[in-house]
Amino acid sequence: AGVGSLTVVDNTPLSSPTRPASNTNNYLVNAASSSSDSHETYGSALAASLQELNPLVRVHHVCTSASSLSADTLAGATLVAAFGLSTADFDSISRLCRAQSKPYYLGASAGGYAFWFSDLGDEVQYEGDGKEAGRMLSKRFVSLKDALAADWASMPRRMTKGYALLRAVWTTAPELFSTGVVPDVQGVLHALASQPCKETLKSSAENVRAWLNDEVAPFAPECEDIAICSVVGGVLANEVLKSISRKGEPAGNFFFYGQDLVASQGAVEKVGM
Repeated sequence: AGVGSLTVVDNTPLSSPTRPASNTNNYLVNAASSSSDSHETYGSALAASLQELNPLVRVHHVCTSASSLSADTLAGATLVAAFGLSTADFDSISRLCRAQSKPYYLGASAGGYAFWFSDLGDEVQYEGDGKEAGRMLSKRFVSLKDALAADWASMPRRMTKGYALLRAVWTTAPELFSTGVVPDVQGVLHALASQPCKETLKSSAENVRAWLNDEVAPFAPECEDIAICSVVGGVLANEVLKSISRKGEPAGNFFFYGQDLVASQGAVEKVGM
């Protein structure tokens, strides 16, 4: 697909008490960390495994935190993908990518749920497929900030509950995506119930409360579902290749997958586009 190099940015120690390697479901990290004592961070362990799996691709590791990323750090990148960060880091990288017109993907998994978001720029060009084969087309994407602040009145009547939950969690539990834990369940419930999206959710405020109380339990590090991560990661990998090759219409701009969110089927939502 033309991918020549990959840079992994992560300085989280493998011995981190909040993210111990022994508890992670990331087999790429476990494989490297168990075979060598030289890998001190998640980034170095992940880079080593990826290099072994992809000998024709140059894999680099930059030992720094996401919050320390600068415009200079991203200058040589063709595409940026961020995972498992705080909402502040997701926002910061989004602004950097927007300023440099770089395609940006972010994703997170917590418990039995996972999602990804894409912002490929104000106008991305791609070669159509199917009936549009051979034609050059364009598609407009919006920033992360705009996608999370979209007017509820513009939303379709039928929409996955994942987007409503994401908006509520984003403002009330920003550490969810980096730790996998919702510390303030009542705060999330209040934010969700106060959003003008009951018709979208097709439930009353009481049902929203019951739904989130029942389904918030999977938001815990020890029960992250590796099968769900694999499905969402596979779909995202295909989108990344389309973005690099500019062949095929890119999906946008949210993809949700998880227990009972969309009846075990992934859902693409176009928000603000």
